[in-house]
Amino acid sequence: MNQKSETNYDVAVIGGGHNGLTCACYLAKAGLKTIVLERRHIIGGAVCTQDDLIPGYKIDVGSSAHIMIHLTPVVKDLELEKFGLEYIDCDPFAFAPMPDGKDAIYFWKDVDKTCESIAKVSPVDAENYKKFVTEWEKLNEGVFQAFLKPPTMVNLGRHMVFGTKSKNPADMVRKLMTSYGALVKQTFRHEGLRAAMAWLAAQSGPPPSAMATGDFLGWHSMIHRSGVKRPRGGSGELTQAMARCLEHHGGEVLLNAEVEKIVVENNETKGIILEDGTRIEATRIVSNAHVHTTFLKLIGKENLPEGLAERIENVRIGNGFGMIVRCAVSELPDYTAAPNGGRAADCHHGLQLLCPSLAYLEKSYADYL
Repeated sequence: MNQKSETNYDVAVIGGGHNGLTCACYLAKAGLKTIVLERRHIIGGAVCTQDDLIPGYKIDVGSSAHIMIHLTPVVKDLELEKFGLEYIDCDPFAFAPMPDGKDAIYFWKDVDKTCESIAKVSPVDAENYKKFVTEWEKLNEGVFQAFLKPPTMVNLGRHMVFGTKSKNPADMVRKLMTSYGALVKQTFRHEGLRAAMAWLAAQSGPPPSAMATGDFLGWHSMIHRSGVKRPRGGSGELTQAMARCLEHHGGEVLLNAEVEKIVVENNETKGIILEDGTRIEATRIVSNAHVHTTFLKLIGKENLPEGLAERIENVRIGNGFGMIVRCAVSELPDYTAAPNGGRAADCHHGLQLLCPSLAYLEKSYADYL
């Protein structure tokens, strides 16, 4: 890693995040000479684990729990376990202590077991939750099928609307177009469950009031299929395994390699130029960078078809994202709602949903916005 063997490649991938690495691995496996260019000193983007931040600790820079990848064939296709990846199942995958300190909800991969936990807090919501999972799982089966095919609006729309197997597709579209804050209020009655579900939805970024975020809540249903897993050794072990897979298939990774420009000659991409002036020839470019960075900075407006630059400039950018706080602790949390004496227990296995109410979450966003 971090040494290029030549300057001519079939494909240059800009950005060594997990999406760029996934693409690069498939290309290299298919026989294309591929290089990944990463501006940082470590591969993985938000899926990396650093041991140089606090002595004696490994810190996940971004993600720590892996969910969606287990609904795809990526791990199996790329044989990532052969390259050192080992996943640890988290079950229950989430724990939500109630603010009164008397009760807690455990979210297990098994839906019925989860409903049993919810029933201790709110029997009616145990029924609501079962209906919620059944309904949204059907919809998201269609959504995910669209994700695994070349992206087109027609393809996505067809799978979402007609692949729902719903008796009322129009109602599902309404739920998709609403905010997840409104949807959680419509779906559940108990404030503690509402808060836990909204907090899960909030991991995608937008506030509870944002329109067309209904599936940020609905997507939770798919966790009962995928489960939640953590790589042994930290989140970055996924991208480290991908890098080893890439190199095994003849691909290369170049670190500390910030791309300054995508070379365009006669309306064709010819390669890239790094910040230090190095030119790397490649007949195909895959960008893992933001759409604004890719088209407006790296390619440049002068190389874009008429009207395209304006359309890209008008692409809406979300208003911020969550800040991750990592704490180095000397003992495990001993919850009032789930006393454990500081010893490892079910409440520690998965995501800790520490959100007392939906109003608390909404106010937190309001303070930022």
